[in-house]
Amino acid sequence: MQTEEYLSQLKNIDNRIKDLMKEADKWFDIATSTGGIDYSADKVQTSPKPDRIGDLVGKVVDYQERCKRLAADKIELKHTIIEQIRSLSGEEMYYNILYGRYVENKSLNRLAVENEYSYRRIKGLHKKAIEDFEKTYGTLYLDNPKERKKA
Repeated sequence: MQTEEYLSQLKNIDNRIKDLMKEADKWFDIATSTGGIDYSADKVQTSPKPDRIGDLVGKVVDYQERCKRLAADKIELKHTIIEQIRSLSGEEMYYNILYGRYVENKSLNRLAVENEYSYRRIKGLHKKAIEDFEKTYGTLYLDNPKERKKA
C-alpha cells in the first residue's frame, strides 16, 4: 500500500458505508412493498416461501450491522491517521494539507483557495507532506519501504 492509498482509506470506508446503506434501503423497500398481483396468470396452488418478510428484514439488519462495524473501524482509523498527521515534524502547512485532503476530502484546488496559495504551491507542499509522512510512518503500511512511489 502506498502513502496516498493509506491516507485515502477513510474516504474508501465512507464510500463502502454509503454503498451498504443503499443496499439496506433497497432491501427495506422490497420488504415493505406490497408487490403486485398478476391476475392474468393461470391460477396454480403454490406454497410460498414461509417467511419472506423475515428473510428480507434479516438482510436489512445484516447490511446495517456491516455499516456499524465499518463505522467503528473508520473512527479508530481516523484517530490514528489524525494523530500521525499531527505528529509530523515538518511545516504546519503539511498538517493543514494532509488533514484537509484526506480527512475532510477536500480537493487540492479548494485547499489552495482556502489557504491563499497557488494550486502549484499546494501541489508541491502536498508532495513534500506525503514524503515526510512516508519517511515517518512508511514502515507501518508500505509493501516494500525501499520501493517508494515515483512521482
